[in-house]
Amino acid sequence: MRAHGLGVSPAQLLSGYLGRLWDVAEDLTAPQRLDAGRAALELLAMTLRGVAPSVPGGEGSAGVLLDMMQRHVREHLSDPTLRVEELARRHHVSVGRVYALFERIGTTPGTYLREQRLLAAQTLLSDPRYARIDVSNIAAAVGFVDLRGFERAFRRRFGTTPGAWRREHHQARSTPATTEKKPQD
Repeated sequence: MRAHGLGVSPAQLLSGYLGRLWDVAEDLTAPQRLDAGRAALELLAMTLRGVAPSVPGGEGSAGVLLDMMQRHVREHLSDPTLRVEELARRHHVSVGRVYALFERIGTTPGTYLREQRLLAAQTLLSDPRYARIDVSNIAAAVGFVDLRGFERAFRRRFGTTPGAWRREHHQARSTPATTEKKPQD
């Protein structure tokens, strides 16, 4: 049975993935091994069912690898040293391969990383539990080392400064739906 548009069967895809996994398993961290094992089990289940993997962009192992990289980015946003080279090293591929994988979803690795950091910052700035934390500390918590760079990126992405975003979203939560008038003396 051939996988639609791939030119390979699910069993061939699984075999290739397991072969590559065997080659790199010693260098993977425990969480990476867990993710890779789950992906292998999913490929096995699809093989047994005779279902072709439906991973964006075609090749199943590439989709799994991209998913692992995206997960790694989201889990390590606070690491200011996280760069494309680090993704390539951790996932045992070339920098060019990392760019090619992210191109499949219409972005670059750096743009994806910055977007995830900005979304995380936006979430923290909107959360009243973090209202007393300085914007600079929030920027650092999501991996921005330069406050000015963070503020520029935030403004470009959301059309306002981080401080203005925070004020607007905290006021919206604290403003009652109806206001009562005080009785006049």
